[in-house]
Amino acid sequence: MICILSNTDDPYFNLAAEEYLLKNPDEEVFMLWQCDSAIVTGKHQNALAEINYPYVRKNGIKVARRLSGGGTVFHDKGNVNFTFIRNGEKGKLVDYERHMIPVINILKKMGINVQPGNKNEIFLEGKKISGNAEHIYKERILHHGTLLFDSDIDRLNRAIKVIPGKYHDKAVRSNRSNVTNIMQHLDEKITVEEFRIRLFHDVMNLNPDARLYHFSSTDLLNVNHLVRQKYSTWEWIYGYSPAYRFENRIALEGKVINIKLDVGNGIIRSAAVSGDLLTASQAKLLAGTLVRQKHNESQIRRIIDSCFRNQLYNDMMGKMVEAFF
Repeated sequence: MICILSNTDDPYFNLAAEEYLLKNPDEEVFMLWQCDSAIVTGKHQNALAEINYPYVRKNGIKVARRLSGGGTVFHDKGNVNFTFIRNGEKGKLVDYERHMIPVINILKKMGINVQPGNKNEIFLEGKKISGNAEHIYKERILHHGTLLFDSDIDRLNRAIKVIPGKYHDKAVRSNRSNVTNIMQHLDEKITVEEFRIRLFHDVMNLNPDARLYHFSSTDLLNVNHLVRQKYSTWEWIYGYSPAYRFENRIALEGKVINIKLDVGNGIIRSAAVSGDLLTASQAKLLAGTLVRQKHNESQIRRIIDSCFRNQLYNDMMGKMVEAFF
């Protein structure tokens, strides 16, 4: 088993590295990694429906999509992510216990009484500290999980707090749970880096064939290619979302605007705009211009600006753009 301590906090690189390691070497893999302020959605989720878009945008939080299914998680430097990639027999690859129990035992050895949940989570005193997901590729399984060690819980809750009723789809929805940090429950106070190193060495000690591995120049070339071609692209992060309907109604300047969008592969297939904020001709122009465009902020802002050039002051422009998310 090759064991990797990732030295980058870029979510796109780390997620791309997982796919590269899953599909290329034959060896089994253990990797620990961290990200700096990112939301990572499951493969089959509607990314926009899972995030507090205005908060995420204003606070520079990256949005990423992973290879596995399951729900949305928030990452920061206080969160440690673990990845196992193992070989196996078709039909017998999915095995959450095989990958979670060693981590649970290591945490118990640190003096904290953690327990597995019913949906592949790890709980500490009734609160979630870890979510886990798996993905099969041929005769290999990717298992990865989060470990909240010293995350900013307030920032986490704000980033994934969504207003219900705006997005209508058949995408996988996240089950929100009360969470806590591991550090709060440790008798011996250690830093997140000390925790990461201890976890890394304990996993290595459990595997007699474990050996430290550093990405080669060829590895880095291939992983960064995946970053550019897939993981950092709008098409993967947002365009991969299942088809959805978006509906919103907001008041601006004491008047109302109603927005309805039908979106597939991130592209607006049809649009309807109404209300007394715009004239009938303005609403028709805006709705018609939106069709066949990406449902993303820069595109929406460009369209609104083209339809109402010099008619909207900055604050009103910003609020109107925000109404589309």
